[in-house]
Amino acid sequence: MVAQPLSLTVQDIQQCAPDTICITFDAPDLTYTPGQFLTLLVDIAGTTYRRAYSLCTAPQVDKYPAITVKRVSQGKVSNHLNDHLKIGDTLLSLPPIGKFTAQSCRHTGPKHLFLVAGGSGITPLIALLKATLHDEPETRVTLLYASRNEEAIIFAPELAALEKQYAPRLQVIHTLSQPSAEWQGPQGRLTPEQVAAALNKCAPHLPTSCFLCGPTGLMDTATAALQAQGVAPADIHAESFTAALPDTTTAPPEAAKTLTVRYEGETYQCAVAPEETILDAVLEADIDLPFACHTGMC
Repeated sequence: MVAQPLSLTVQDIQQCAPDTICITFDAPDLTYTPGQFLTLLVDIAGTTYRRAYSLCTAPQVDKYPAITVKRVSQGKVSNHLNDHLKIGDTLLSLPPIGKFTAQSCRHTGPKHLFLVAGGSGITPLIALLKATLHDEPETRVTLLYASRNEEAIIFAPELAALEKQYAPRLQVIHTLSQPSAEWQGPQGRLTPEQVAAALNKCAPHLPTSCFLCGPTGLMDTATAALQAQGVAPADIHAESFTAALPDTTTAPPEAAKTLTVRYEGETYQCAVAPEETILDAVLEADIDLPFACHTGMC
């Protein structure tokens, strides 16, 4: 059976970067795991759009759940929420889902949680960070966070406060691709050398579990660097906010295909046109699947 949408009332909206808002919901009883996401069903001019947004909160730390929404160029839903959402509004959402959680760690007990974020990829990682520091007093956490400039660092005050609160167990390392002249930290795009230095500087004696979230290129760089440092592939967990586009430069034209979809015990059939994604075809056929595959989180 398809999950029934939840009705979530907006309790607060905070501007956490010039192009990003944090939306807190008055839903203290919402059951979720840090690292999961909500699939919003947003009505705009009579059309319902599904978009997946990660939770930036941890229930063992934060009383109310919250998501982060960053503007996307020509993004219909992200711009609508940033421009028009108000406190007291109600949003529909499918129940929290996602496997990008601490449960995927194969190490138990004290460990080194190594996090690599790019841009809004910090969203699920700050939830994992807060939950781990709260639940595992002997685990050390390193966050390597790549942003465009100082203003673009999402959750900057909260990360600074957490680093002070949990010193020396938490270390936050920022690298900026377009910093101001006053910036004293690492700069440029994330490099394998930066990943290796951060990994080897912090808690090298503990088993390492790595979580990466951000643009595909950044995560490819981080993954290769971690493996070069001896981190096992089973200890590297990645979640992308952007799906890779298919290469259509050499592929011959294809005819439409008939697709059979089995979801939540039901079977559906629909047609998939050339160059159309499976999820687009399914949603066009009014089959109520989450939007998560569009963001690489399915």
